[in-house]
Amino acid sequence: MALSVPDHRRPYRGLDAAWAFFGGVFPAVVADNPKTIMNRADALAPMFNEAFAEYAQDRGFVLDQARVRRPKDKARVERMVQYVRNDGLGGERLLDVDHARRHIASWCCDVAGTRDHGTMRRQPKETFETGEKALLLPPPSAAYDTPRWVTLRVGRDHALVVAEALYSAPYRLCGERLRVGFDAFTVKMYQGGLVVKVHPRSARGGSTIGPNDLPPGTAELATRDASSLQQRACKAGDAVGEYAGRVLEGPLPWTRIRHVYRLLGLCKTSGNARVDVACRKALDLDVVDVTRIAWMLERDLDRTPVPRPPKSPANVLRPRFGRDPSEFAISRRGDSHE
Repeated sequence: MALSVPDHRRPYRGLDAAWAFFGGVFPAVVADNPKTIMNRADALAPMFNEAFAEYAQDRGFVLDQARVRRPKDKARVERMVQYVRNDGLGGERLLDVDHARRHIASWCCDVAGTRDHGTMRRQPKETFETGEKALLLPPPSAAYDTPRWVTLRVGRDHALVVAEALYSAPYRLCGERLRVGFDAFTVKMYQGGLVVKVHPRSARGGSTIGPNDLPPGTAELATRDASSLQQRACKAGDAVGEYAGRVLEGPLPWTRIRHVYRLLGLCKTSGNARVDVACRKALDLDVVDVTRIAWMLERDLDRTPVPRPPKSPANVLRPRFGRDPSEFAISRRGDSHE
C-alpha cells in the first residue's frame, strides 16, 4: 500500500477506512515517502515521524518505505491508480466526497473485484476471500485518537505541565528537555526516542504524581503518605515506630509528617539506638514532642538513668505548721476527748 497525501490527518483516516473495508489490518504497509509521515528517507534506515510511528504501533502493522526513484518498488500500485481513475471514476457524475467514496466501494466489490485479472487469471475478490483475508490482523475496535506533540523541559519540581495538567517525570531528568505525546487516554514522555514515562491522562487542573519519580526520601511528603513514613520509622526501632505513630495521631496526619522527618533525621545523626532509648523514655513520661527528643540527645539524657524520687526518712523534721492528719478529724458528740 502506497501513501501520498498532503494532510497529516488523512493517513490515519485513509488507513482506518481501508481496515474497515477489508475487514482487518494489513501486516505490512509500504509508504511512498510522503513528507507527512517521513522525516528522512533512506533505503536501509528510514526515519518516520513520531505521530505515524505511534499509529503503526497502535494498529500493529510493520511500516516500510519504497526506495526513492525506484518505480519498481511500487509498480503494481502505480498501475492501479490509472485503472481506478479511468474505469472507476471516468465518466461518472459525483455529487460530493461521500458520494465518491460510496461509489468507489461499490465499484471495487462489484466490478474490479469480480473481473478476470490479467496476471492471476482469477477474480481478485475471490483470491482475497479464500487466501489473503486470513492473514490480516484484527480490525481496530475504535477510531484512532491522533496524539499531539510538545517539547517541554522538566522543572525543579520534577514535573511537566501538559494540557493544563501536572505530570511527574523521573527525578534524574530534572532540567532535561523531553518530547511529550498525549491523546485522550495517555501521556508519554520520550528522551531521544526512548519512552521514559507513561501516565494516564488527567483532567484539566489535575495532577498525576508517581512516587518512584521523586527523589529518595521525599515521596512520602509529596504524596502525603503517612503510613509509609511510619513504616520507615519502625525499621529504626520499636520505640521510634511507636513514637512516630503517636506523632501522627489525629484527623490530619499529613500535617505532622515534617515532625516524623525530623525524627528520622535524628536517627541518621545520632544513631537508631540512642533515638530509640530517648523515645522510650519520652513515651514513659507521655511526652510526645520531637523537639524534646532532640533536646534529650543534645544533653545525653538518653544515656543517663532516670532519677527516682528519694524516700523520706523517718527523722525528718516536720514543717513548722505541719499537723498530723488525725488532728483534723471531726469527733462526734459523746465521744471522749483526750
